Amino acid sequence: MEGKQISLRYAGVCAICGKALAVHSRAFWHQDSHTVQCLACAATPASTTSEAGRSAKRKSERLRTNALHRDDASRWEKGAEGEEFVGARLDDLRDDGFIVRHDLRVPGSRAANIDHLVVARSGVHVIDTKHWKGRIETRRSPSGLELYVGSRRRTSAVDKLATQILAVDRATRDLNLPTPITSALCFVHGDWPFLTRGYDIRGVRILWPRKLMQLIRRPGPLTDDQIAHAGQRIFERLPLG
Repeated sequence: MEGKQISLRYAGVCAICGKALAVHSRAFWHQDSHTVQCLACAATPASTTSEAGRSAKRKSERLRTNALHRDDASRWEKGAEGEEFVGARLDDLRDDGFIVRHDLRVPGSRAANIDHLVVARSGVHVIDTKHWKGRIETRRSPSGLELYVGSRRRTSAVDKLATQILAVDRATRDLNLPTPITSALCFVHGDWPFLTRGYDIRGVRILWPRKLMQLIRRPGPLTDDQIAHAGQRIFERLPLG
């Protein structure tokens, strides 16, 4: 990102990492996108900034070196493509002053990561992207509503979001934000029943990219300062994957 280094006349938020930038601090101003970038991100190679699908791509590359795991590598590669697809659309939200981060580690977990995290006026959104084949539908069971993709029960993907939500809650709890954390499973190029509006299973929204953007862009109570402070907490406490 090229830009002009200035002394900020107003407080802002780095469009790359979400760090809060105080009045009179030095930062890079990008006239074309009307965004600011902190000096650290401006001096950091792109490979170490927030990048959608980075962990999945690394996993795919490791598996591809072993002939016995090339099918697994293809699945991880497809997952990375899905995360990049959704991530590119979420990145557009930075023009609205929202915080957008990708591929964050869950502290205390070896495997869990957060595909995407957005702080908008509507609240904090934790998003997991899936690039699975098959019709997306729900079925009832004695334990409640279950998610199916094709013929496979996939409710475990809903359950796994609980760990991610807890990590984000711990990072932002002291801010006393006026909205709960929203979680969503976003399916890329999914096969959806006609006229469906998506699903809600155990508080997790099941939807597609366009519907996700509508969810995030809906009006909400978060102020610019609350968005900036939440972005700063996430920057400090949830490291990149």
